[in-house]
Amino acid sequence: MIARMRRLSDRLFLSLILLVLIAGCSDPNDQFIQGAWYYKDPHLASVDGESQLEINWRFDRGTFEYYACCFSGELHQKGRYRILESEDEVITLELFNIQGGLTRGPVEVRITVDKEADTVSIQGAGPFSRTDFFQR
Repeated sequence: MIARMRRLSDRLFLSLILLVLIAGCSDPNDQFIQGAWYYKDPHLASVDGESQLEINWRFDRGTFEYYACCFSGELHQKGRYRILESEDEVITLELFNIQGGLTRGPVEVRITVDKEADTVSIQGAGPFSRTDFFQR
């Protein structure tokens, strides 16, 4: 009976250590991009009858949502992501299980983070500003 309790105790201890290690392995760039991001490119907004481009991204612990509108119609996509690479101020994500749009994935997205300015550039566009809401 004592030996059985000791094995159970050892398993619980190892499980707890594993949980602590997994929780402590989160990527700082992934933590930074969590939330909603907004970018507005005025492009042709000053020309009568034309419009600007607005892009919204939201990242939430392995899921993403993307919405772009106005210049070339509307596009709304959502799905999942995983980190392919993260080094210094650049994180590369793989988007997959994509719903909406023309592609289902996988698609690679490169994000440059600027923690000092609290902005990101996504696929070279930006800077995107952090926002409290996701526009659609």
